[in-house]
Amino acid sequence: GLGSSPRTRPQAPHRLSGPAHSRPAGFDMIRTAADFTALAAAPGVNTPLLGVRYVVRAEESPAFRIGIAASKKIGGAVVRNRIRRRLKVIARELAPQVRPGTDALIGVRAAAATATSEQLRAAMSDCLRRAKLLKVSAS
Repeated sequence: GLGSSPRTRPQAPHRLSGPAHSRPAGFDMIRTAADFTALAAAPGVNTPLLGVRYVVRAEESPAFRIGIAASKKIGGAVVRNRIRRRLKVIARELAPQVRPGTDALIGVRAAAATATSEQLRAAMSDCLRRAKLLKVSAS
């Protein structure tokens, strides 16, 4: 009949940052310069691999948001992006345990370039625990 195309519903546009429910719950990236600037002055916790500065925002946005600052001291773009990707995965795994409304700026230290993912995960959860941002005491 008329207008009976095989596709019945309009299809969602591909790979645009869609509604929050399409993203993993409670995790997002910090993107604006203002947010980065606010975090740069925030209190923080340092380990040999990572430094984490954090702000707990009001609860209106419960997501755990991270920004990753990796300077050129760490290595070339390939190295820095690899670290960023690994840290995002770790943050996504830890997100359910993180206090809602937390913004964290993760400063990457030079030693992180050669660290294993296990070491990075340990460093990140160590920072979050020392900053009292983890809801449960993950051992």
